[in-house]
Amino acid sequence: MSHGACRPVSLSVLEQAIAGPEDIQRIAAQIELDSMDLLQAPHTWSGIEIALWDLPGKARQEPLWKLLGYSQSYPKLPYASHCSGTLPPRRTNSQAKRAPRTSAR
Repeated sequence: MSHGACRPVSLSVLEQAIAGPEDIQRIAAQIELDSMDLLQAPHTWSGIEIALWDLPGKARQEPLWKLLGYSQSYPKLPYASHCSGTLPPRRTNSQAKRAPRTSAR
């Protein structure tokens, strides 16, 4: 009920014209206004935004960095996180062939 005034991200994205960066910025502003107090809205928008930035480049058959006015592409460092705590130790092949682990109680 606390998010009853929020609109799904899709309502701000679907059927929008995408001709360039200003359109993506306009959509981002609308999503921020309508949806960003929903817990998953930023994660949802992140995936959609990547696809939207790809559209103008594909339509014009040019890399996005060039459309944004850069003279070259720069290396990016990918990032990922694991949000459920620490990972269990990795098992070696010889351990995997033995009986499965039992949890300590």
